[in-house]
Amino acid sequence: MTNDAKLEMDIKDMQKALLLTDEEVMELRNIASREAEALMKLKEKGTIGHQYDMDVGKIGAYSLASVKNALGDKYGDFIRWLEQWWVNETQYRNNMVIH
Repeated sequence: MTNDAKLEMDIKDMQKALLLTDEEVMELRNIASREAEALMKLKEKGTIGHQYDMDVGKIGAYSLASVKNALGDKYGDFIRWLEQWWVNETQYRNNMVIH
């Protein structure tokens, strides 16, 4: 769970739109949590430059593979939903800053 009410509503909308099970949503949350933790540890480690970029790429690739594995045939629809969500989310957050 997040402390962001809008994000929680977006997750429920995603689940409904993509017909995701509660288990699939929980696995996506777990993947995101593991990715955030790995990135935090990388930042704390103080890696910089090319090595940092390589390590971030490895973390992202692992997360991507985990999402593909978790969603199977729903993965393509998930990516399309996520791309549209990101456009809307960026606009929403930018408007929050302006107002």
